[in-house]
Amino acid sequence: MSMYCSLTFDDGPNLTTSIRMLDVLERHKVRASFFVCGKNINDETKKIMFRAQSLGCTIENHSWTHSHMTELSSEEIKNEFDRTSALIENVTGRRPEFFRAPYIDADEKVFSSVPVPFIEGENCEDWLAEVDADTRYERIISTISSGSLLLLHDFEGNEATVECIDRLIPVLKDRGFELVTAPEIFKKLGVDPDVHGHQWKNVLKDI
Repeated sequence: MSMYCSLTFDDGPNLTTSIRMLDVLERHKVRASFFVCGKNINDETKKIMFRAQSLGCTIENHSWTHSHMTELSSEEIKNEFDRTSALIENVTGRRPEFFRAPYIDADEKVFSSVPVPFIEGENCEDWLAEVDADTRYERIISTISSGSLLLLHDFEGNEATVECIDRLIPVLKDRGFELVTAPEIFKKLGVDPDVHGHQWKNVLKDI
């Protein structure tokens, strides 16, 4: 039986780390999902999104401003989601299928205001500078299983994650994992992601 996992990256697009992450994905011939912030999309970073899509990656929604969603009104939350989704669709021709709440900060108001499934992901604390590339790698490799959605970040300057993922991908392949996008992993494993109030970490363990 095939094993599947998904690399998911938050906080782009940008013209530094996002590009290097795509270089790694392209070199290893794997697809991932990028949860982007609308405020980071401009004429230059649109090119990064085009490239990601050309490599088979998907672009998903991580809000417009990267604010704590629970601190916003329902209308503000809807605006954060709708504005970002509309811009992503305008750039890529594809509407995002998933949302990741910044800081994984969601409650019933947030769940009711966003009309797509939520992905949290399995976390190696890769946004912390003190967690080096080796530690990120060890945390992932010691906990990953089929169905894992890995919570990662390609924000500007996060080179330790680029290094970690470059090392990680060949090992996962050797262990029999196929690396796919967030939408693909649910389809491959036959799981409907549309579960109200749930933030997915692992497609199989969360069932």
